[in-house]
Amino acid sequence: MKDPLTPISDILRMARRCDLRREHIPMEYVPGLPLLAVRNGELCLIVPYLRYRTTGKVDETLVFPVRYTAVWTVPEGILVEFRDLRYDPAFSKVDFGKACGKFRHEAVRDLDSAAYSALRGRAVADLDRLALSLLGKEEWSGADEARLRQTLSRLLEPSLRGMYHRIDPDFCNKYYSDNGAD
Repeated sequence: MKDPLTPISDILRMARRCDLRREHIPMEYVPGLPLLAVRNGELCLIVPYLRYRTTGKVDETLVFPVRYTAVWTVPEGILVEFRDLRYDPAFSKVDFGKACGKFRHEAVRDLDSAAYSALRGRAVADLDRLALSLLGKEEWSGADEARLRQTLSRLLEPSLRGMYHRIDPDFCNKYYSDNGAD
């Protein structure tokens, strides 16, 4: 990728279809909400992969822990890291085969599928803008910051909050707080 206007959106599309995904991540795993991080002075996007299992009941879809993470540079989209968290000591007590929560959690229960997709799309669009701001290509305001924090906090399943904090505490402390209630 060469300096796109939507670096996060482009990398997330790639994260769903890339060779890494086909070769190392089982099909039932999907990209979760991403995190931005600075690694060795470079802006990066961390994409966690987790799985869901439907139960046939409304609001009873099982959520399983994040099992894999992949890290891409922004905006280039170069894969710089892949981890299977089963082999990471920070996640040694996680039972990856056991559901950790249910979707839809309370903060998004009032949203139908279209509204949930629109909210998630807005979060990704705001992450695009944040990334461009960090790259010095777009303005970013306090209101933008507050909206992104509220949106991401609302979207993140509460049962995944601890794992997200272990994956990247800095980004989580800033953007994934208590269900957008800040």
